[in-house]
Amino acid sequence: MYVKKQLFYFLLVIILSLLSACVSNVRSIKYDSDLKLETTEGYLLLAVETNVDLKSIHILGAKNIKLNRSDLLKGSNYILVDMPAGDYRIDKITMSSWLGYQYVKLDEEYWSFTIQPGVISYAGHVNVKSSIWSATGYFELNNKSSYALEYMEQEFPNIMANRTLVYEGPGEDGFLDFIDQRFMGGNVE
Repeated sequence: MYVKKQLFYFLLVIILSLLSACVSNVRSIKYDSDLKLETTEGYLLLAVETNVDLKSIHILGAKNIKLNRSDLLKGSNYILVDMPAGDYRIDKITMSSWLGYQYVKLDEEYWSFTIQPGVISYAGHVNVKSSIWSATGYFELNNKSSYALEYMEQEFPNIMANRTLVYEGPGEDGFLDFIDQRFMGGNVE
């Protein structure tokens, strides 16, 4: 009996280790210091506006990550993280409700974005509106690139001095290209 119990705990630890290896927990960059990125890495800028505390946002792609509650409190939050370049999508959002935690799986195409190497790839503003009493809510990904640009210029001027901010969320946006060409003299491809 003792051997079976130890074997069970050993297998449980192995399974949990394998499951936790599938998704990396990340925290947003808090200090204005441009990282020495690999040539295959870039920055992800994602804004979250919510009227409830969120537990997590799962992002799948070249590197599967989970944004945690410390970056997802009620209100407006910007999240800046360094990640491998590639195609990504926001897979699910987990939020608080009176039932505990509820998650919502999201449509693949609408919630997709790309991270380009060497630049700051802005994916958009995730809007979550819900009630603590409800397990449902309103979820939307909006483009507010002018707000994102203003945030980056105020909070991360050193990173902005070395990097270009590009919109990589759903749809097209020429605003950041126009600003880069007109006022910052950047190179737009």
